[in-house]
Amino acid sequence: MLNTFGIPIIPQNDEDRLAALKRYKILDTPPEGSFNNIAKLATQIFDVPISLISLVGAEEVFFKANVGMGNTSKTSRGVSLCSLAVLSEELTVFEDAPQEPCLLANPLVAGDFGLKFYAGAPLVTMDGFLIGTMCIVDKKTRTFSEKDRGILKGLAAIVMDEIELRLASITENDLQQQLQEELQAMNEELTTSNEELDQHQKDIEAILVLLKESESKAKSMVMEAPIPIGLLTGPELIVESANHRILELWGKSAAIIGQPLHIALPELQGQPFLGLLQNTYHNGEPFYGKEARASLVHDHIKKDLYFNFVYFPLKNDQGKVYGILVIASDVTEQVLSREAIQRAEEMLRLATDAAQLGTWSLQLDNMEFTASVRLRELFGYAAGYEMKFEDIAPAISGEHRDKMINTYERVIHNKEHFEVEFPVKDHNTGEVRWLRAAGLYNNIGGLSPRFSGTVWDITERKLDDNRKNDFIAMVSHELKTPLTTLKGYIQLMELGTGDNEFLVEALSKAGKQAHKMETLIKGFLDISKLDSGKILLQPSLFKIKEIIDDAVEDVGSTMQRSQINSSTCEDIEILGDKNKLSQVVTNLLSNAIKYSPVNSPIEITCSKKEGQIIVGIRDQGLGIKKEDQDKLFERFSRIENSAHDNIAGFGIGLYLCKEIISRHHGRLWVETEYGKGSVFYFSIPAA
Repeated sequence: MLNTFGIPIIPQNDEDRLAALKRYKILDTPPEGSFNNIAKLATQIFDVPISLISLVGAEEVFFKANVGMGNTSKTSRGVSLCSLAVLSEELTVFEDAPQEPCLLANPLVAGDFGLKFYAGAPLVTMDGFLIGTMCIVDKKTRTFSEKDRGILKGLAAIVMDEIELRLASITENDLQQQLQEELQAMNEELTTSNEELDQHQKDIEAILVLLKESESKAKSMVMEAPIPIGLLTGPELIVESANHRILELWGKSAAIIGQPLHIALPELQGQPFLGLLQNTYHNGEPFYGKEARASLVHDHIKKDLYFNFVYFPLKNDQGKVYGILVIASDVTEQVLSREAIQRAEEMLRLATDAAQLGTWSLQLDNMEFTASVRLRELFGYAAGYEMKFEDIAPAISGEHRDKMINTYERVIHNKEHFEVEFPVKDHNTGEVRWLRAAGLYNNIGGLSPRFSGTVWDITERKLDDNRKNDFIAMVSHELKTPLTTLKGYIQLMELGTGDNEFLVEALSKAGKQAHKMETLIKGFLDISKLDSGKILLQPSLFKIKEIIDDAVEDVGSTMQRSQINSSTCEDIEILGDKNKLSQVVTNLLSNAIKYSPVNSPIEITCSKKEGQIIVGIRDQGLGIKKEDQDKLFERFSRIENSAHDNIAGFGIGLYLCKEIISRHHGRLWVETEYGKGSVFYFSIPAA
């Protein structure tokens, strides 16, 4: 492997480190939104053009997230600076890369790429292996403070949390699917075996009836019987006759006819069957065996098989036993299938215990509810408590309770799979914990329909999410204070510009950029408040025209008001949070202007239909491709389009709009055709 650094880049524990990396099933996988969002956030926090989430393999370094490096998905380990960042748990920082001795021959530094700055924080697994980095790159030298190092290290910890959660989800889904398939296959095999056993039992009963009518026909019946059957006579248990079925079962040929059983089947010595036959011969009582294990030799190989069998004594006119009818049925497959099912159930139980999963099942025809001990623990009930389905809803907080009830009704109606997260209050301690439930509607094999699944504790993950939100809020607050000071200085300088046109224009541009930054920071703070439930609505009754006028005024410096038509919105009243809804209209209108040709008309429409107020904003832009529409309203999502490369943003505006409208019990959507513009609509209940 090429090494451009002039120093060793393979750690002593690399073999174990690569095994740990392989465990996460993430190498060379497509990009994922959660990792891309973190990388995008890093570029904005540190104001760098490039941010990467890398995974260092044996020969290559793979990029799970790539902001600023085009379509590059991997590079040589001997070239990537991330190879150095996994050599130590401390951050690897090169503030002036061309001055570093180990980078003098590195093509990224010495070549056309022109790398001048690199900072990488290792991704550390729970067992201490360094599998990759969260890194930032710049083509100019820069100073990286202790505070910057702490923020980058925090982002690396967030990335590692996402990798752990991703593995847990993959592992759980694979196990559940595998066990479900195995259990279904084994149930089908067991059903078939039971049907065959029932038929054999009926055949045995028919033969016994015939024997009572005429024992003189026993020998011919033996040979013609559709089930394994043999006739033993005398105290020596001579094999008088045996049909081909029982010969196959014994693993013998017709050559054993006329031999005592202990000679015909010598492997029976030391097993209980010869003794049981002697007991039946002497006491005249039939013996019934069920799923008895017998070791028989088939083709010189000893096999353990399982049988149901009957030893039926045959008596002469004086009531004396002269022989025994042996009737057998091979149930090996049935027994092994049942044992396999039991092993699978035990495996499932061990898996759920190891993962601390609670399991439950609801039989829908009689509402019989079955809950595991772990499920009762999660809701705060004792192991011996007989938990009922009705105990679940009261433990869930109001808002989430309604969501759970709606989810339950939807799953039953649509017969589908579900996953949902919700907080519960411990029945004993009052402690609040977060749970995640997954389940499905099941009506396999015509059995009574069931609603079943698993529940597990995600409190720690929720706490991690809260810490992430606190981290975003902290960074935003840290940026807000110096930005406020900067805006103040700009305003003071504007008072003393006089007739200096250049200074007036420069300060105006600086003020606009500061305003953009303030809007972005406000967006981050709003996201943090949304996630923590701190955004509260203050509804009032007002005319929709008022917030539209506010939005037009806010973007008035970008285009003439006469180019915005809102004539259909004059007299419609709306009940909602005026400030929040004004923020939605301003964001949608600003987007319409940004993504449309200069000075093209924008149309705002308002209507009232079926108890809903519907507002639409039509632009003359490029439109949105169908494959991009689903991710349009996701957090930190931006549509990749070369025509819009000059338009800045974090991809949080539409996400915030969707959340605000959702809290008004409304809906936000887009109707668009690529090349023909878009119309963004939102609706909320009428006053």
